[in-house]
Amino acid sequence: MMADLVHTLVSLKGMEATLEELSLKAEREEASRAFHQASLRLRTVIADLEERNKIIAQRDGHLHM
Repeated sequence: MMADLVHTLVSLKGMEATLEELSLKAEREEASRAFHQASLRLRTVIADLEERNKIIAQRDGHLHM
């Protein structure tokens, strides 16, 4: 489970970076805002999963990301 969570976090961070890149490259302001808002929502999900990862790691005695 821990490896799956870490893998998911890595994937989500890559998606967040892609959304930010798309936000910067978008020609239309509306598209740029949409990509940026999506990256902010994804950042919230990532932060939640990182906290859960820390709790699981502490509970199981593992190092966390």
